[in-house]
Amino acid sequence: MNRRPGAWQWDDARYFLAAARTGSLSAAARALGVGHVTVGRRIALLVDGSSSMVMKFETKTLKTPENRAFYTAVAAAEHFMKLRMNGRYHDLIALIQFGNEAYVVTPFTTDYENIMLSIRLISSPKEWGSFNDWGTTIMQGLNQATQLFRAFDFVNASGNAMVMFTDGRDDEKDLKGKPIEAVVADMKKYKIPVYMIRTGYDLKEGQIPTDKLWKSIVEQTGGRFYAADSEEAILRAESEIDKLATGRIDVREYTAQRPRFDGYALVAIAFWLAAGIMKLGFRTFRTFP
Repeated sequence: MNRRPGAWQWDDARYFLAAARTGSLSAAARALGVGHVTVGRRIALLVDGSSSMVMKFETKTLKTPENRAFYTAVAAAEHFMKLRMNGRYHDLIALIQFGNEAYVVTPFTTDYENIMLSIRLISSPKEWGSFNDWGTTIMQGLNQATQLFRAFDFVNASGNAMVMFTDGRDDEKDLKGKPIEAVVADMKKYKIPVYMIRTGYDLKEGQIPTDKLWKSIVEQTGGRFYAADSEEAILRAESEIDKLATGRIDVREYTAQRPRFDGYALVAIAFWLAAGIMKLGFRTFRTFP
């Protein structure tokens, strides 16, 4: 079920303490007797911040400071976030911006307010103007996102996805000696499909020379390519991706075990509960903060 972003839950404390103690989410799941089904999907949002994204892209529903492809892409990422927030499950979402290089703006989190703040930050004309990596290297974004999934121990499980917003104007097939085939192999191995929304105003599929290249690549990962030539096409693509990414994550379940909380954490919780009981039961303690 949906929860208000930022709301503190007892289960959050359990997962946090277990992850801190065991060193990884999968180990925490084993210790607590749960899989990763307690959340929704793991989705990395990738936004192209290169100079070619300065091209015109008109919108009405998506609110942008200017009719530029970059602002449309960021607004579309925010719109997709809202679709996921209205869903039944609680996704882990990350935000990556890329050009010649790729940068993790926000790592995987369920703190939607933080992600929305990051999206609005990079959409600032001043912030985009200071983004120095003006070239387009799509492989950088894909590789950075794949490494992020690995860092969070999310590989080899269903429920992963990348959603990329780019104009697709890049034909580089090599990343510092690593061929595109190797990057695609990693995504297939780790079960990370890519859904690419190619932003090109009034440009149908095939009218951008690199469409054929990227369509083939993303389909090899198990994802889909959307040649978005209008705002309506972007919204349709996002609606389809949202439906494709529904449901709980299908991962291995573990045998239930009794949680073994850290001693200090248990002591802190016990004191907190005792203070609450004393505050409610004894007038003397009702000034307790």
